[in-house]
Amino acid sequence: MHSHRDDGNEKNTYPHIFIRFKSLTDMDAVLYTLPLIGALIGYITNYLAIKMLFHPRYPIMILGMRIQGVFPRRQTEFGQKLGRLIATELLSIEELTQRLQERAHSPEFMDFIGQRIQQILLNKLPQHYPAIVFMLGSEMVGNLTQLFREDIEQLLQDLILQLRDEMNQEINIQAIVAEKVANFDVAHLERIVLEVMSKEFKFVEAVGAVLGFLIGLCQLGLLLL
Repeated sequence: MHSHRDDGNEKNTYPHIFIRFKSLTDMDAVLYTLPLIGALIGYITNYLAIKMLFHPRYPIMILGMRIQGVFPRRQTEFGQKLGRLIATELLSIEELTQRLQERAHSPEFMDFIGQRIQQILLNKLPQHYPAIVFMLGSEMVGNLTQLFREDIEQLLQDLILQLRDEMNQEINIQAIVAEKVANFDVAHLERIVLEVMSKEFKFVEAVGAVLGFLIGLCQLGLLLL
């Protein structure tokens, strides 16, 4: 009788052992999916972060929080900072003036100006003063052009400086850039950025997936210790 009761107890414990083994197997399956879950979370997080550079374009309220894309929310501020950067560091009027002065000093440019003046004189003088051309000849006209070469160069320098002063008074590069950026269509800007940086954004998304996978792998290792 005692042996019979033991057999009954063994039979009654089999379902409990099976349930415990099945639960352990299910738990192991969940644990081993942690790296994949982490990779998915990392990818989605970076994907959403990139999207939220431009979306939502208009503010929306979610759980009492105002949500709007980074660029649409700060478009005016971004335009002001970009305008200041361009005007002071990238494309100042003083730098443009310096480049024009260097170009005006170059022998190639002065040769071009001399040839143009000589060509104009040879074309215009015969129409109005044919006798002068007859007496001087084309070679003398060329020599006259060379004679005034330094004066022409100085005249160009004076014109460049006068142009610089007028541009400083009438042209505000910072304000122009700030206004252009503030009025720029966000959808068009998004298309431009995605065309230029599509590979970089894909890389960021892939990095998020890899980091998420590694974090999930570390979690799995700690749980299995």
